[in-house]
Amino acid sequence: MRCVKAIPLAISAIAISLLAGCAITPPANWTDKGTGTIATRKGFINCYTDANLIDGKRTEGTLCATAVTGFLSDGEPGVFAGVGYGRPFKIEISKTFQGYKLPFADQTGLLKCDPLKTEPGKTIPESICTLTLNDQKLVSARIIFDGMN
Repeated sequence: MRCVKAIPLAISAIAISLLAGCAITPPANWTDKGTGTIATRKGFINCYTDANLIDGKRTEGTLCATAVTGFLSDGEPGVFAGVGYGRPFKIEISKTFQGYKLPFADQTGLLKCDPLKTEPGKTIPESICTLTLNDQKLVSARIIFDGMN
């Protein structure tokens, strides 16, 4: 009978130790991994996340891209930009060539992408996009738009 009472106690002890281990995991502290690379494919959204110090506070930003937008996937390439874990903004890439202002709570973001270009000898267009927050670089990525056709 003693063994039967010990099993639930042992299971409870293991569960508590596992949950406690999750609760005391140290927060992420990496920053500025550099310019990432996103390779898109038709029908998929691919992302890159980085973090930088914005106004003295570590802030994460995410850039995502898709080769085509639109209901029937017949539109131009799209870029998504988000800060932290909030819902990202979806913008057609042509709107970002001059810079596209984005409101993030009490901060102002600017998503700017280079016009699409194709390297000599290659057929897949690409662009470099940068998301700044309060005029400070948050995340940037080279986006390769495969699957546009």
